[in-house]
Amino acid sequence: WVAREVEIYTLGLRSLRPLSLIPPMSPYAEFSIGQSQAQGGSGGASTDRSWRGRTPQSKKPLPSSPNILHRCVFSLVMPARATASGRLIPDDLFAPSLNITARDYRLAGLSKPELGAATIPLADKFTDADRDDAERADAVVGAATAMTGHQLSSFEATDAASDGRG
Repeated sequence: WVAREVEIYTLGLRSLRPLSLIPPMSPYAEFSIGQSQAQGGSGGASTDRSWRGRTPQSKKPLPSSPNILHRCVFSLVMPARATASGRLIPDDLFAPSLNITARDYRLAGLSKPELGAATIPLADKFTDADRDDAERADAVVGAATAMTGHQLSSFEATDAASDGRG
């Protein structure tokens, strides 16, 4: 398992349409990753392998296109695989997705209808940077091994030459 920090910057929601002929009043965005999983069958303890966050509500400059300047930061633990150098990087096969839901805060919170939803797969967001780092580390290890092997062979050649002369 490997932990990665995730940052989500929300700038705003755009072109929100009326729901049931009622325009948005105070929209916000919800984010979620993963889901709760029960262990041990029925009646077993549940472990939460998920994260949920949300932005504050906003209706400025317009409720249909609010500006929301918000930053969410959280740590995500995910399955990993080892590189050739033994370094752990996230396994993109098991990478989660970021679920985004736009909601509207209506009737003092009694109603929070969904205005829209999207899903962003995070596989390439983690593994590209980690893969680049791992490839650089593997290249450094490979270069160091090649240099050490070259130095050893040249040392053996000079050592044999000095033995042959004297």
